Amino acid sequence: MNYFLTDVGEFSGICQKNYKEQVMKRKKYIPVPVDTSDVFLPEELLALTEKIAENVHDVWAVGRISEGWVYGPVKNLEKKTTPQLVPYDELSDSEKEYDRNTALETLKLIVKLGYRIDKAGDREEQKKEI
Repeated sequence: MNYFLTDVGEFSGICQKNYKEQVMKRKKYIPVPVDTSDVFLPEELLALTEKIAENVHDVWAVGRISEGWVYGPVKNLEKKTTPQLVPYDELSDSEKEYDRNTALETLKLIVKLGYRIDKAGDREEQKKEI
């Protein structure tokens, strides 16, 4: 397969041959997530990441099951089988990392947008101190 270096507007880098033409023929979707690299979460929020990741997986699984997907050792679009329809703790490390990253970036975005996340018990203690 031939590759070449290209600069197509926002696209630059090593691309498959004819990539420029393929991009121009279809609508361009260029993901631009909010940059959260400057957000540092306190320990108590970092601890939430794993629980949120597990819930992200469970929400995904409920959606797939409702669409008729079932567990299968190999992903098959026609048969609607996927090896990811297992409890979170049985996922591969790479699959868990995907869910963890989703959870972490969501928490960081919430903080970057100016929201504060407090545990309910902590708010009650703060009210008593006032």
